[in-house]
Amino acid sequence: MPVELALHVPHAGRLPQAASPLPAPGAGIPGEAYGRLYFGTEVCTHLLPSPAGLDRALALADARGLAFTLLTPYATDRTVLRLRALLRRLARARPDAEVVVNDWGVLRVVRELGAPLVPVVGRLLVRTMRDPRIPALEPADLMGEPVPPSWRASSVGAASFRQLLSGLGIRRAEVDHPPHGLEVHPRSERGDLRLAVHAPYGVIASGRLCAVHAVGRPGASPWAPPSECSAPCRLATLELTPPWSAERPGGGDTTFFQKGNTRFYRLGEGGLAAARAWAEASGVDRWVYAPWVPM
Repeated sequence: MPVELALHVPHAGRLPQAASPLPAPGAGIPGEAYGRLYFGTEVCTHLLPSPAGLDRALALADARGLAFTLLTPYATDRTVLRLRALLRRLARARPDAEVVVNDWGVLRVVRELGAPLVPVVGRLLVRTMRDPRIPALEPADLMGEPVPPSWRASSVGAASFRQLLSGLGIRRAEVDHPPHGLEVHPRSERGDLRLAVHAPYGVIASGRLCAVHAVGRPGASPWAPPSECSAPCRLATLELTPPWSAERPGGGDTTFFQKGNTRFYRLGEGGLAAARAWAEASGVDRWVYAPWVPM
């Protein structure tokens, strides 16, 4: 089965110049030539691309002969208003484009527009265990029991979830492959629901609160969602050292990061090998490669 490789560019500042080569896929990522451009981020309402940024991304995709996917985050009412205009612009320029939704309200907007945009359910709406401590657990931590198989389950494995997506006209779901693994979702079980896996970065947790936004701002509170933001998160990324890693490096070569309002993990060589084995067993037909922390 052919596997499509997509490049994830989180914002216009990361778009390659016209004459520059695209970032090469990282070691362990299947495929050599990109067939699709993913643009945008899933984890912050303030990081929607501007109309000019969207146009630049579309121009790059056109110039390189790439299909196009717009990533969208969970959304406030205000975000939905901005998104509606952005989606209309996308529908005019690329009516065959995909829109990855991580908010059921955004899916409703995509459907209400009546444009031929293709909705995809994003990885934040595919529920699975994301606790980064799981790989470090031992039977002694669980009353002598091994890690329950259910901790590797996801909503894609639920027939009711697949039925919901089918009724909404969704034919693709996106997932992360967490360091502790994910249950296999064979194509014979999924029917016509296709899967895409993001790598090497996966999401641990995200939310509207952002301590980074409050740094250096008198009176700004890290405990209140900002109403406006100049995206200081794009200036720095924190690499995290989990407190359990000194005693039990159970996550292997997995590393952890915080950027803005979101914590991520990055799979190393062992994690990517496990993800590839899972993807082959599950019949995954798309990999989304992120050269940078995806926001």
